[in-house]
Amino acid sequence: MATTLCRYRRLNPGRHLAALLALCCGAAHGAASTFDTGPELGQRLLHNVVQVAALDLGEHGFGLVVGVDPQFAYIVTARHVVARQAPAGLVEPERFSAEIGVRFCAAPVAAGPQSAAMLPAFAGADDDLALLRTARPRDYAPQIHVLAPADHDSSGEAAWQLGREGECALVPTPGIVNGPPDTRNNVRIDLYGALGGSSGVPVTTGYGMIVLTKRSDSVTIRGHAIADIRRRVEALGLPFLLGPAGNIPPGDPQAAVADLTESLNAYLFGVRDLNGLLRQEVVPRTTFFELVGNYSRSVDRFKAARGKYDGTLQRNWPPELLPEWDALRDRLWAIHLVFFGLNAQDTSTITRTERSPRAVRARMAALEPDLQRLQKDIEHFSTQLGTRRIDHVQSQ
Repeated sequence: MATTLCRYRRLNPGRHLAALLALCCGAAHGAASTFDTGPELGQRLLHNVVQVAALDLGEHGFGLVVGVDPQFAYIVTARHVVARQAPAGLVEPERFSAEIGVRFCAAPVAAGPQSAAMLPAFAGADDDLALLRTARPRDYAPQIHVLAPADHDSSGEAAWQLGREGECALVPTPGIVNGPPDTRNNVRIDLYGALGGSSGVPVTTGYGMIVLTKRSDSVTIRGHAIADIRRRVEALGLPFLLGPAGNIPPGDPQAAVADLTESLNAYLFGVRDLNGLLRQEVVPRTTFFELVGNYSRSVDRFKAARGKYDGTLQRNWPPELLPEWDALRDRLWAIHLVFFGLNAQDTSTITRTERSPRAVRARMAALEPDLQRLQKDIEHFSTQLGTRRIDHVQSQ
């Protein structure tokens, strides 16, 4: 999107490159991983949460959108929110709510509830699970990348509820995952201060959603593993679209390896492309705008990562690695300032004439030794980042 704007929007030829960089800024496209904290990830995943109310039963809770088709959205919730079983000792059929209303947390605050129906064929009666179907809101698409990896053991990790007591909001106090799922796919999360009204709400760690809440009290959440819910939904031939979140929280040393390496490589590609273009006499306008946009996104990513992992590097790598990172990021920023400092007249000439001024070409050529050194330093740092941590940790 940002590149398209830069290509086709008519710009004031008096803008200097700093203004172009600001205009072309945008989120990096197609990143394989994200590196959010648990609460940051949870805020994104609220898009898949709905509030559920069974008006005729006087019950309310939450649900998780697990899939959509052209007509419907499919929501898993705790069964006791939308169905009532006979009291202990009595043999009576289960009573399904005939007045289920759902409100998507992603909808505007003023949006009212819409009707939903329970799908009795869903196999969840013995495990307090239910599947609902409701009309798919216009333009609604669930987040796909939401789940913790299937082989990930969340035991001991912090976990956050994505709603409580009728409020579509991440509960700021985390709990601790007590252990892996038991033989019935139940997971216990210890959370002092947990309240009722959370039935059906999903729970996430920093790696993605792990369970759907079935019961909660003042100290404990009991949830059902979403991996088992997938199996049950797919057994009906219905869409279950959720996959791994692909998130590595900053406290995981692997986040530093992936994020810093990807950020540095992206910057190196971006700066090399833009530098090479400006060293040419002929600079096609659309190519200039495109490469400015690519370069700007790489700078944004570097800015987001440059101070994020200092504590992680200090704790998990040999002591010389953090000073190496300090020197590398200072060198990179000094190179960036050369591009950011191109003046309005230079930029005007490039955009108006599609020619790079001689002084700009000379300045870009003079950067070559610095770029070569930066590339070697990035290669050395990335190698150290990817290999030295294991030796350091094992030696402790």
